[in-house]
Amino acid sequence: MDYPNKVYAYWYAVNTAAAQAKISKLRALLSVINAKLRYNIGPAFHSVFELSTVSTETWPNYLVDIPLRTVLCDVNPKEYRKIIGDKLIFWRHCQKNQLATIKIFNRNEELAELSEADFIAAVPESCDAFFIKLAAGSGGEGAFTASKIDGLWHFQSKTGSLADLYQYCSANRENKYGWLIQPKLSSHPLISTISAPGGLSTMRILSHRRGNSVEMAFGVIKLVRAGNIIDNFKQGRAGNMVAAIDLETGMLKAAKGSLNKLWPAITSFSHCPYTGNPIEGITLPYWKETRELITRAHLSVENLPSVGWDMAITEDGPIIVEGNTNYGVDLIQVAYGRGLKPELFSQLNSLIKI
Repeated sequence: MDYPNKVYAYWYAVNTAAAQAKISKLRALLSVINAKLRYNIGPAFHSVFELSTVSTETWPNYLVDIPLRTVLCDVNPKEYRKIIGDKLIFWRHCQKNQLATIKIFNRNEELAELSEADFIAAVPESCDAFFIKLAAGSGGEGAFTASKIDGLWHFQSKTGSLADLYQYCSANRENKYGWLIQPKLSSHPLISTISAPGGLSTMRILSHRRGNSVEMAFGVIKLVRAGNIIDNFKQGRAGNMVAAIDLETGMLKAAKGSLNKLWPAITSFSHCPYTGNPIEGITLPYWKETRELITRAHLSVENLPSVGWDMAITEDGPIIVEGNTNYGVDLIQVAYGRGLKPELFSQLNSLIKI
């Protein structure tokens, strides 16, 4: 997380800590400094994890991405990661194994390899909205939407035909992997009552595979706010929320998020701040089918013992958005309200082949 200077970051962290724990700013300052000096937890993560509200004895339990990536590199061997790391290869894998996933209009070819005429022919007349993302992107980087209004496509402050959209994507390829052009989907109507209507809120479910057995370890749903096209948490800065999922029942806990885009001032939401509908206690639809799809998906990829699945539940049922062999856990720890390092590392270390 980048900020103009360290003074700015610490100032926000102290004020946030004081508000979260209802303590003096002096005590908040000592808390922020203690976290950095003793545990190397910086001011942003101090706010993200609400450390001023929990015992200092639990601080070593909180995990940031770099140590996790080191362990995941041992768990998921490099030579097997491409099947999930490359979105196009993974899409083809889902098609081959009959795993429900999002359609791609540029078929099974990268846009750069697809002619303009073939692309136009692949788009049905009934389609009126696209979600377009980089095939090798992450975190929603570079993604945008295109909508058809009165016969013309509107995208990136431009208006034109499908041919114009094709030419724009071709001219703005940032790497050799190109773009994936998909229909813009919406969440199941029940999920839309606790998030932005018309948005696609996805889940991040961590699953571990041992032989022919798959167990789900942790899971959250990312609830997209109005005006956002992606549901990434981005340490609360995106304005989206996360809520822990009871993996047996599909029931949601209260959501966590920050209404302050300048700093992760994490707050709990029992009700959606945009719709007023209750979040806590809602049971996700198609939960049995979601668990079954994750199990089948993980059994279809060999030699990847731990995967973070991005799943969506639409009106027609669950679908796979993508899989991740290097997955972040800050949003999961926020949703669960505790550090997961001892639990997750114990699980992952048991998966490493000796």
